[in-house]
Amino acid sequence: MAEPIGPVQVTLQREGDDLQHINLGAKSFSEFTIDWSALSKEERDAEHLGARFLCAATLACFTNTFYNSLKRDGATVKALDARASIKKEKDAIFRTRYTKILLEVNVKLGGEGDKEVFKSVCEELEMGSLMTYSLPEGIEVEHDIQMV
Repeated sequence: MAEPIGPVQVTLQREGDDLQHINLGAKSFSEFTIDWSALSKEERDAEHLGARFLCAATLACFTNTFYNSLKRDGATVKALDARASIKKEKDAIFRTRYTKILLEVNVKLGGEGDKEVFKSVCEELEMGSLMTYSLPEGIEVEHDIQMV
């Protein structure tokens, strides 16, 4: 395998048709298993796991940045909930690609002056979080595929 290019590494091990083990290397959420054994072909096709993982990564990055920015600027955050949805389309040669992610974030604030902080942080995050800024810029993907 190639030398890792950064500090974050995720590994995947596949066992046959039904099991995948993904190790995130994080202390808070180290690994999980995907088990398709109880799903029909139609249910498997409707899973869209790549899209779900992309939405989850985008939500985690954006909401963590949003929450931390609110706290940094003195807001009292009582609750935050969010949802991401993703759109895909076909290009001129009929390859499917993701074209848009919609993030919906609701935050309940409870302190005096929080409205001004909220407005300021929203303006700041219009430029994006690490993930939401990186996606439109494009992320180069390099392949190192070997038969072992």
